[in-house]
Amino acid sequence: MMMPTRSGPASEVFLERVHSFFRQVLPLRPDYEERPEQLEMAMGVARALAEQEILVVEAGTGTGKSLAYLIPSLLWAFEHGGPVVISTRTLNLQQQLLEKDIPLLRDLMDQPFRATAARGWSNYVCLRRLDGLQSSQQLSPELSHEAVQLSEVLALGAPGIRQKLPVSEPLWNLVQADSHACNRQLCPHYQDCYLFRERREMERSELIVANHSLVMADVALRANGAQGILPKPACWVLDEGHHLEEVANDHLGRSLALSDLQRLRQNVFDPKGKANEAGWLPLLRDRLSKADERVRLLECLDRGLLLSLPGFYQVGEEFFHWLTQSILLGQTELGTRVTLNSDFFHSAEGEECRRLSEQWAGHMEHVESSARDLHHLLTELELEVSQGGLVELQSLIERLKSLRQNLEFCMFPESGDWVYWAVATANNASLGATPLDVGERLAAEFFGPARSMVITSATLAVGKDLRFYEQRVGLDLHQNRVARSLLDSPFNFRENAYLGVATDLNDPNRSEFWERSQEALVWLLQQLGGRTFLLATSYASLRLARERLSEPLSQLGIRMLCQGQAPPGLLLEEFRRDSRALLIGADSFWEGVDVVGDDLSCVLITRLPFRVPNDPLVQAHCRRLEEEGKSSFQHYSLPQAILRFRQGFGRLIRSQKDRGMVLVLDSRLYHKSYGAEFLGALPACNRRAGRLAGLVQDAMKWLKGFES
Repeated sequence: MMMPTRSGPASEVFLERVHSFFRQVLPLRPDYEERPEQLEMAMGVARALAEQEILVVEAGTGTGKSLAYLIPSLLWAFEHGGPVVISTRTLNLQQQLLEKDIPLLRDLMDQPFRATAARGWSNYVCLRRLDGLQSSQQLSPELSHEAVQLSEVLALGAPGIRQKLPVSEPLWNLVQADSHACNRQLCPHYQDCYLFRERREMERSELIVANHSLVMADVALRANGAQGILPKPACWVLDEGHHLEEVANDHLGRSLALSDLQRLRQNVFDPKGKANEAGWLPLLRDRLSKADERVRLLECLDRGLLLSLPGFYQVGEEFFHWLTQSILLGQTELGTRVTLNSDFFHSAEGEECRRLSEQWAGHMEHVESSARDLHHLLTELELEVSQGGLVELQSLIERLKSLRQNLEFCMFPESGDWVYWAVATANNASLGATPLDVGERLAAEFFGPARSMVITSATLAVGKDLRFYEQRVGLDLHQNRVARSLLDSPFNFRENAYLGVATDLNDPNRSEFWERSQEALVWLLQQLGGRTFLLATSYASLRLARERLSEPLSQLGIRMLCQGQAPPGLLLEEFRRDSRALLIGADSFWEGVDVVGDDLSCVLITRLPFRVPNDPLVQAHCRRLEEEGKSSFQHYSLPQAILRFRQGFGRLIRSQKDRGMVLVLDSRLYHKSYGAEFLGALPACNRRAGRLAGLVQDAMKWLKGFES
């Protein structure tokens, strides 16, 4: 369905040009497949560009949505100038656009164009910092050798971005670009700077390929009156748009983490480093020891910064350790947020938390004051202008100021418009504050200034309704500009997909679940020879699955790949290399994971993916809805779970030839009335319900009959 729009003569010419490209030029590709849904989406994108609309388009898997938005975006940029920013959530899709789809368009377009990747500052090497390292005598031999090798690789023409450079974490902490530690045009390396070279290329580009995090960081900067990262685009295209609310929460909120403190220590001065040499501050001291005013300078540096930084680090680490031990451990599973509200801060633990935070804030102020004193002295003596010491100190001052402000904001939860929380993982702890209604800010700071916008994903609607998504991100405040489109997948789910619902199982977080399901699941995996994803909704369920299935699968020669053993990308590569495996995952494995063909024949969904009810943000949204007289389950929890469920189901069929089964082990899908809403959100396919033991046999009979 598409909301009708009015088009003027110029718009009609542009629409005809887009239509002709899909009818006459695109079919010249040797692997061309006509897709009516792709053409419909492309025409909707063209209308949004021409009529200054915001198009929300759900395009099912296989639509070919990348070309459906790239082609009209590029044709629009040719005619009207100004870049179109294409933003994705995952690195995989970014790489697909830059390495596959855009090169294909170069062969089809009748005129050349520029397409530039946009990345955040920390992805680039800073030539000033690298040059300063090489002239220093304070680096360890290992880091010194690595810095020389890095310079040699760059001199041979390697791109100056981390993903394509052989560089270790310790060295990267010393050479990565930093917006606060940059002299910009005053830097002697400005013309050769990899970051600014790419920024200049962006200004001349028709297409800019970014990511949602960078886009939201750009929005936050402009909202605070700062210069943005990206050029002002003629249009935004947000692919994987179902992540917009989540990313906006991260970037429009406030947070601080133990990892932030650790990165600062490694970058500035690490007392635990080899021979106390790690960080840029010892390098600055080395240069100042040769200056005319060295006695005065070194006294300021040594008595101020070098003596106060270790205490600042120690108290900060103790604060996060206390936070983890006293508040988070024993109360919740690792990775689950807990609420920090006014009630908490009136408790004994809350008072201790605030006392420790104030102690740490005092150390921050002392370090910040010492950095300012040294900065003033260097400015007075006109030193460290070109060498970078001044901007490094300014960067430290800004980082400390931001850290202290975020800490104080989180320790005094006085606004009902924010949700305050803390969380711990195995290697990190953090606290933060998230705006309760990020949609209002997106409506004012993102959608409002945008000339036109396209938001697309395979999963945006609940049933056939986009209102839930629009309300979550603030599009309900721009209804006069919003056009909508729902495009089904061209894949034949009716013949190629089997959906089975077990009716006899209880909670998968309980050991009884696995006692009743283990035999049937092991039999199924033996029949399939692996080739299966198991999607869990919690790490507790993930661990139980691993414990229950590991030994019997090992006896059958079926490997178990479990999230946490290795980075998700490596686990997926292992599965593709040898699909005689069961891959168990949570979180990111519910979406954005593609295994095409017979390597993946089964997806097991252990539980309906309702969000954790005691998550602070979930609780706050539910409480607000109940106060408004609305059912929080119907208006928040259920729609969220249905969208996630659709994403998990979508892991199975990734091409026209794919076939296989999705088995849901949560009996609520059969016994609860809301189960019909989950099922109604899925495409028509073969569906069965029954006890798991019989269900797996029926599913295998169906699959073998299909294969024969």
